[in-house]
Amino acid sequence: GGFASFILRNLPRTVVVNAFAFIVVVALTLGGNARAVLDERLSVRSAPMTAAMIWKEYSPEHSTTYKLRRSFQYGLNFYLHREISEWSPGKSSPVWVYAPGGEIQELRNRGLNCPFNALRYAVIVCKDSSLPGTLPDRRQPH
Repeated sequence: GGFASFILRNLPRTVVVNAFAFIVVVALTLGGNARAVLDERLSVRSAPMTAAMIWKEYSPEHSTTYKLRRSFQYGLNFYLHREISEWSPGKSSPVWVYAPGGEIQELRNRGLNCPFNALRYAVIVCKDSSLPGTLPDRRQPH
């Protein structure tokens, strides 16, 4: 706090105003696709939708996380409207695991089915490949 205020006090006011205006203009001009790409690379918001598109049997009730940053964990809890537990390899069998994109190879080595992350999403979703093809659909009566 002290260093930043020292710098801001000693910069000409026009530099500070111009820098702020530039940031606002860039944020407002990022529209449509550019904003969506940045959101997918910097946020967990699209991960549940991606999982639902890839696996028709996807269910957030059977999801866990693995090595997620705290901000992603909180975001996922928010978007799924519940607290998602952390998966510990060897202690439990997950169905779906949310993890940072950089953990894809480790999760594959542990036997999880992780789709190719060509778009470099911040958070990926992998499925336990040892489970049967589908889980019961809890939305319809049996």
